[in-house]
Amino acid sequence: MGLVFQFENFKECWWDHWILDFLLCNGAGIVIGSWAIRRYNVHVYNLLECISTPQFSPVTAHLFHELELNTAQTAHRRNNLRWSFTTSLTNLLTVESIFICTQVFELNAFYIKHLLWLEPANLFNIVRLCVWFFVSLPGVQQIYAYMADPTVTSIGAHALLMVTILTTEILVIYCFSAGEYPNHPSPFELRIWALFTVSFVVFTTTMVVYLYMHQPFNTPPLLTTLQQLVHVNSDGPLPAVYRHLDSFEQSLRLWKSLPYSVRS
Repeated sequence: MGLVFQFENFKECWWDHWILDFLLCNGAGIVIGSWAIRRYNVHVYNLLECISTPQFSPVTAHLFHELELNTAQTAHRRNNLRWSFTTSLTNLLTVESIFICTQVFELNAFYIKHLLWLEPANLFNIVRLCVWFFVSLPGVQQIYAYMADPTVTSIGAHALLMVTILTTEILVIYCFSAGEYPNHPSPFELRIWALFTVSFVVFTTTMVVYLYMHQPFNTPPLLTTLQQLVHVNSDGPLPAVYRHLDSFEQSLRLWKSLPYSVRS
């Protein structure tokens, strides 16, 4: 509704915006997608049954076996996905970034069709959706792994490819859009954008302040390792010291001060 002044096909009835698009298409898609995720979340596809006959070579059987193991591991990881964007600042910014990129991706389809003079049924639109489908599935998984798994130190190739494609689309739209949109937004459309922007900024600011004030204490990794190696009595003096250590340097100094017999 906020871009009606740029696209003529956005000028629809209110019930087309809110009932057909918002409730039926988007709402039903979210409900059906959530049901499908719960339904097939831990389902493991057994591919070994289809290769029990001797017409498959050992190499092919090994490939199917590896594919089954990867499918089982993927299903296990998918079962443990917890975005939890209200629990940490990193999760919040990651989820909001994915939300913004998704909206930009949807809008880019309309801008590209208009600027390149493409019909809705053009093959380019279908190919673009297929490319985004196969790139975004592993890309979002890699973003989640980078956010939630401390052992992952870099974003995967598919996630970087998503950012590259999205950036390229934005640059193409920017280069070809000069003089293509002479109309200006109406006061109603400006109010829509102002309401959305203010709501988004207020929500993000509130969550950042809340997470900053209620962020749980993170135990230094070296301190956790020391606690596991020393095995001191819970009634002794060292656990009380551990509770007050809050930096890597203090943990290292404590480790060096311990007797050699304890460290070994």
